[in-house]
Amino acid sequence: MKSSSSNPQTSEMVQVESALPLAPVFASVFLLALLAAMGQFASNVYTPSLPFVAASLGVDIDAVQLTLVTYMLAFGVGQLIYGPLADRFGRRPVLFGGLVLFLAGTLCCALSASLPALLWSRALQALGVASTNVVARAAARDSFSGSELLRASAMIAIVFTLVPGTAPFVGGFVQALAGWRANFWLTLLLGLLISLYMLVKLPETGHTRLNRIDARAVIRGYLDVLSVHRAIFCSLTGGLVFATASTFYAASPALYMEHLEIGPVEYGLYPLLSIAGFIAGSLLTRRLADDVTEDWILVRGLAIMLPALVLMLFFPLVDMVHKHLFNVCIVIHSVGLGMFTPTASALVLSHFPRRAGFAAATHGFIVLTSSAVGVLIVSELQRFLPILALPLVMLSLVGFAIILSRKFIRTGKRQS
Repeated sequence: MKSSSSNPQTSEMVQVESALPLAPVFASVFLLALLAAMGQFASNVYTPSLPFVAASLGVDIDAVQLTLVTYMLAFGVGQLIYGPLADRFGRRPVLFGGLVLFLAGTLCCALSASLPALLWSRALQALGVASTNVVARAAARDSFSGSELLRASAMIAIVFTLVPGTAPFVGGFVQALAGWRANFWLTLLLGLLISLYMLVKLPETGHTRLNRIDARAVIRGYLDVLSVHRAIFCSLTGGLVFATASTFYAASPALYMEHLEIGPVEYGLYPLLSIAGFIAGSLLTRRLADDVTEDWILVRGLAIMLPALVLMLFFPLVDMVHKHLFNVCIVIHSVGLGMFTPTASALVLSHFPRRAGFAAATHGFIVLTSSAVGVLIVSELQRFLPILALPLVMLSLVGFAIILSRKFIRTGKRQS
């Protein structure tokens, strides 16, 4: 696949001797996908418990949804911190420092006795696990390039979706068996096991390091990334698209369990349907990697999502409110999401072989901040439009993404 790239040169970068690159490819992809999925699993596993958390802490569900917003904002800000650190000190030290914070935050979540305590604990949890997202993307850029990077990103996206996509299913059973705190104890146990696995299996992939790190070097690094307009437009569009998935996970518990009267176990099954759609889209992207441009895949992904979300909004407007109608729309939407997400990530990172940490942090911050804004909006709208809020916000996000992609695609054509 043909793609333009930009390699800002700076005297602040030095070559270092690195451990062997990730190999073989399948093991590489599995390790990176496992890393990238940790943050989303921690975010989604307790979504079936949201109504029960609200009842336990004596607040309404809208207030509990703020824990998702807090998590996403802390996740996004954390990536801006870890990006320069990963380019200065390497991938492994940054990863394991973040994992320590993540485990501490998860423990605090399990012990929280009030909503403010849970909010602060979720922020600490997200601030720590943000390191996994930065390291996963940066290590992918360290190890792959060109169409290989796109294929690897597609495979990472599949595993990335399988883990957090099954999280509500797991969380629903855990909620039914042991209550909402048990989901955090489960996350803590899995976090410990994955941390130990990474300690043994994940090599250092960073070959180029910042010679020093200070405010000037950090600002220059981010300005280098922001100066590549094609990458930034792509990242902004990707943030809007990814926010559709985040708003679904945030708003669907109230929609399905309160208004459609579905229990937590049954609700946990429905995200599995969206996984099938996402995997289909990602596999199609992997198949097309050598034959078409990134822009072609991105446009088709948006074209698939748009009519699905139009129908999702249309059905309740004509009093056709049924869980299976919503599920069909979400599956179709997920096919487009599976095409768009890995392609956007690979395209952004392809521009920055020497600034992978900065690029991964910037992209992650944009994506998670967009998700936080989307969740905040849908949470407020659900107070007044309990059924229409979710499809309305998801459709609006894709609509804005289409508008922004026109600017992004035109930018790509000028540079090609």
